[in-house]
Amino acid sequence: MRHERRALLLVGALFLGICVGLNWARGAFGADLCAFEDEPAHAVTGMLARDWVAQGFPAPLAFARDYYLHYPKVALGQWPPLFYVLQGSWGLLFGSSSASLILLLSLCSALSATLLFAAVERDLGKGPAFLAGLTLLGLPLVQIFGASVMTEIPLALLCTAAFLALGRFLDQGRTRDALLFGVLAAAASLTKGNALALAGVPPLAIGFTGRWERWRRGGLWAGAGIVALLAGPWYLATLHITAGSWVGPEPSLAYTGKALWFYARALVHLGGFVLLGAALVGALAPRRPRQERGALACAAAWILSLLALQSVVPSSIEERHLVLIAPALIYLAWVGGLSRFGVRGRWTLALLLLSLVLIERGSLPAKGWRGFDAVARELVAQPELDGRALLVLSDVSGEGALVAAVAQADGRQRMGHLVLRASKVLAHSDWMGRGYQLRFAEATQVADWLEEARVAAVVVDRVPKPSQRFAHHDELLEALELHPERWVRVGTRPVTKNGVRSEEGLVLWRRRGSVPPAGGLDMRWVLGRELPGF
Repeated sequence: MRHERRALLLVGALFLGICVGLNWARGAFGADLCAFEDEPAHAVTGMLARDWVAQGFPAPLAFARDYYLHYPKVALGQWPPLFYVLQGSWGLLFGSSSASLILLLSLCSALSATLLFAAVERDLGKGPAFLAGLTLLGLPLVQIFGASVMTEIPLALLCTAAFLALGRFLDQGRTRDALLFGVLAAAASLTKGNALALAGVPPLAIGFTGRWERWRRGGLWAGAGIVALLAGPWYLATLHITAGSWVGPEPSLAYTGKALWFYARALVHLGGFVLLGAALVGALAPRRPRQERGALACAAAWILSLLALQSVVPSSIEERHLVLIAPALIYLAWVGGLSRFGVRGRWTLALLLLSLVLIERGSLPAKGWRGFDAVARELVAQPELDGRALLVLSDVSGEGALVAAVAQADGRQRMGHLVLRASKVLAHSDWMGRGYQLRFAEATQVADWLEEARVAAVVVDRVPKPSQRFAHHDELLEALELHPERWVRVGTRPVTKNGVRSEEGLVLWRRRGSVPPAGGLDMRWVLGRELPGF
């Protein structure tokens, strides 16, 4: 047993080294947190959790509201809290810098590969199991989200552990495995709503294995009760918030048809035809005793359940949701497909599978987002801007990147600056950008608002996404140029977006003379709306 633990720790350390090396090669440790529009929101909300504990547990609602006013990318309620508890705990030990957060995601990727290794090793031995873990880390989507402050990799880890626990319950009937499934499913559901698809795994897997007697085991129902008790209240309280971010108001046949066609192609893109074909073979022809099919049945059930949920609930249609089932696909391909062969055949076919998958899908996608972090550090380093309002004009990703970077640069003096997002103070729209309306009718009103809101510096992104360049962009630029006695253009700074560098992509403007601190302003007036309710 001790030897097995040492071997597992060694494998985990190797996987962690690989993940860190890949992220270093991709430039992830020094990149802005805006590869996805949600990334800065996740990072800022994690910093909120860390700072709330570090500051001695102040009144939570008042603290969250004040935090949002300084760094308006807090998203607690839009997503469940567990990912932020994880980030906050990590931040207390290792800080909340971008490099620290990417190291955390590297660890989650390595743990996912190690868990897959342990599951495969029981059937095929250490060599093929190690190649299975390497295959997981070699998938482009796993690399991308293993280098982004997003929920996909931690969620994949929890969901994989959950279906493996349920598989052991189906095979052996132990109550502790059913209860563990319940705990893991609850933890996954409190990380992101996609994990609610785990509810479909028990009935499907029991049907696949024919082990109907498992329905009579109290442990299975106790596991379901754990999920309902721990995760149910959160979803009942926040359903109206999350439903507001759906791409459609309610499920429909048109949405389901579109989603099914999208995910059918995305499954091929996830691991290529080779991995998908091997997984189908492993799922349909598992030549194994009936009492050893639990994990295979649960892996197949998990894939089908997630695809069903994503095709029915109109949340969003995106490839990233498939990261959650990548370990299940590999498990089916390896254990379902290779277990019928001898030791030499398993080694040979596992190495062949790894090689073919990497040839077909292997890549090292760079995380090419830079510029906002450098500007944030430059602004925070200026003592005359302490406690002042900073306005950022960009697309959703750019605004979020500067908000997160200023929060990180403020460090232990968190809430040392107040960042305003032009899309929220000069216009109105919902979380998804729908219902856009200008707040001011003309540039002169914007100029007066800049004066009264005590804005001390403005960061203008000259290369926002074309689809997110709205009327308030032109209004603000005109307002800055209306009063040269008030505003001076400091200069330009480079920005890189998705690998494309613009040497003069960011423009810095500074208010002439001294500007009073932003504290004491009526924030309802500054924001043009009621304060966030949290």
